Amino acid sequence: MDSSLTKIGIAHLLKFPGSFEGIEVHVQVAGKFIKLNYPNESFTDILKKLQAKGVEFAYVHQGDSEKIMEAVKSTLNSKFFYDPATTDEVRVQQTEGAANIAKDFIRNFGVDKASLDVLKVANEKTMTMIKEAPGLHAFVKRFRGQCSEEYLKSSLTNFLVAMVLEKFPWKSLQIIHKTMTAGMLCDVTLLPEDFEEVRNYEKGLGEISERVRQHPIEVSQMLRRKKELIPMETITIIEQHHERPDGKGFPVGITVSRFNQLSAIFIVSQRFIEKLFENKFDFTKRHEIIFALQSVYAGGFFDKAMDALISVVDE
Repeated sequence: MDSSLTKIGIAHLLKFPGSFEGIEVHVQVAGKFIKLNYPNESFTDILKKLQAKGVEFAYVHQGDSEKIMEAVKSTLNSKFFYDPATTDEVRVQQTEGAANIAKDFIRNFGVDKASLDVLKVANEKTMTMIKEAPGLHAFVKRFRGQCSEEYLKSSLTNFLVAMVLEKFPWKSLQIIHKTMTAGMLCDVTLLPEDFEEVRNYEKGLGEISERVRQHPIEVSQMLRRKKELIPMETITIIEQHHERPDGKGFPVGITVSRFNQLSAIFIVSQRFIEKLFENKFDFTKRHEIIFALQSVYAGGFFDKAMDALISVVDE
């Protein structure tokens, strides 16, 4: 593959067709990359036809990434996004599409300001939609079929993280943003099939590959090269987000004394959302979930994190 090309899901591209005007878009046919030529047919129509034929990905040049990210961000901030006639389903599809395009660029070319800006805007838009929903259960029920489960989980984790952080007197918008950034980036190198592998491993139902086991370190190393963009607190959360206080987590197997408060808050929030999904988002089982989490995530900063989480879910 041409090292200057990165693949982007056609399903995501179709949410932002106007963002790619004048940009070279390629598809892979029989192992070769062919530039799309669309002088007489709309870009959207061509992509829809390719998608109907089973083509999942298109490819764009790295040099066009900043231009694409700026166009995608403009779409999220456009009058169309805020138009009352634009449904919440369309809004959440666009925010997910924007986040996935940004993650594709980060995964293939590393971290840059343009991609981070798009992730931040997409996260803010989704948080607003969650806040305005009649309830978390209603939000999940409404959007579960409209976007991927992993996007829903990461969005709800960030929403819960923000609520839990509000219980601490030292919280600030900067701290909330640092923790949410970890939620946006912690699994950026994972593929869709990897998430099921991780879930089965954490339930004791199988092993994980070394590549998946090391993904927190891989993401950390990627981000450390951009220290001017990513706070160290964010990187630490990412490194620790699959660890456990009993030392049975991964990739390193650290014990309770090594965790900081932000990592503990993020981890218990993420695990609560994961367990909630396992229980088909039945919020009546929240105390059962809390009890199960307390048996694993206890000691050190985890005790205060669990107390804050309990306070939030009982409101």
